[in-house]
Amino acid sequence: MKLLAPVFLFVVCFLAALLGMMAFTGNLSSEKLGKLWKKNPPADSATAAQAPSPEPPDDLDPIVKALNQREEELNKREARVQEEEARLKLVNQELDQLREELKQTLQEVQTSVTSADQDREKRLTDVAKSLENMKPDSAAKALEGWPPQDAAAILRLIKDKDRGKILDKMEAQKATDVLLALQERKL
Repeated sequence: MKLLAPVFLFVVCFLAALLGMMAFTGNLSSEKLGKLWKKNPPADSATAAQAPSPEPPDDLDPIVKALNQREEELNKREARVQEEEARLKLVNQELDQLREELKQTLQEVQTSVTSADQDREKRLTDVAKSLENMKPDSAAKALEGWPPQDAAAILRLIKDKDRGKILDKMEAQKATDVLLALQERKL
């Protein structure tokens, strides 16, 4: 009996320590104890086939829901980004088309301006030749009715010697205005 008491005390302490550790780790539940003592009857194959698959633990459920929701948001955002990229591509195509049309229009305007300038130069040259062939008195009287800028443009095309004679025969104020216009830089 003396030997039996220490062994009994050792077994009781061991069991108490084991139960304490199980309680501390959260494994002290009726389910866990049933597994430990194998009290749960084994499920037969027919019942196991009909039983639904075990669901994930409840503490993972909110995480799974949050991940699914995040994935849904990302899919929606990706769809919006793709729509925006398609819209931007269309806008860029429209801008390229407008740039091309603007280039063509600008080129047409430049051609038109160049043509108009050439026509103007030809007309001015013809008038300058006519004035050179006139007497200085008649040429001066003819130019007095013109705006100073136009008269200056024509006189630029006439030889210096003839230009001086024509300006000499013009009224003083009109000659001054034409000389000032001659002095200005041609654009």
